[in-house]
Amino acid sequence: MVTVLSVLLGAIIAISITIIIENLRKPRLKLHIKAPKDKDYTRLDRPVKKMRSLCLDLENKALPWWSLWMSRNAATQAYGTITFH
Repeated sequence: MVTVLSVLLGAIIAISITIIIENLRKPRLKLHIKAPKDKDYTRLDRPVKKMRSLCLDLENKALPWWSLWMSRNAATQAYGTITFH
């Protein structure tokens, strides 16, 4: 009876640790919006006279200090939508 209980307890602990580790390794993305950059084309012979571009910085946060021996997974299938209002 003790052997069955110890095997069951060991399996529950192993599964719990695996779930916690895999949850830590998931990508944690943070989006930073930088200041827009304006460019003036009035002196050039082009149809566009002014342009504004926006820079985005997407960061995958680092793991906590106690788990630096692991690597965080990359966000390979991430996507986003840009809308203009």
